Amino acid sequence: MPSMPSFRNSFVKTVLESSCITDTLRFSARPFLALTKTWTIDRKLFTRIFIAYLLSSSTTIIAGDISNGELLHNENCVRCHKPSVYTRENRMINSYDALHERVRQCEIMAEMAWFDEEIDDVVSFLNHAYYRFEDAK
Repeated sequence: MPSMPSFRNSFVKTVLESSCITDTLRFSARPFLALTKTWTIDRKLFTRIFIAYLLSSSTTIIAGDISNGELLHNENCVRCHKPSVYTRENRMINSYDALHERVRQCEIMAEMAWFDEEIDDVVSFLNHAYYRFEDAK
């Protein structure tokens, strides 16, 4: 089995010499080819760095935009829900996950066709304004 850097170099060289690669790809792959000749990185180290990156970026991906959530809520949700629904004593939503699922169900039933980010925004707004669940993602 060839060593990792030589495998990488041969793979990139094969891709660059392929007849289906455009000039743009050839130009954009040149810096990568240069890096493969000078950089070597341990696989375990790369895996740790990649996992750390995914974990650090996941919190920003999950967190919603509260102001956009408030706007979406006020434009759509108040048709069916008054604020008293969120503050009543025997409310049906008792966790952040349940809140997220309920917003998703309401979005489907009202045929709003929101993106996942918009659902996250509304959930973040409702949690911030009314619920204040500690386990919020």
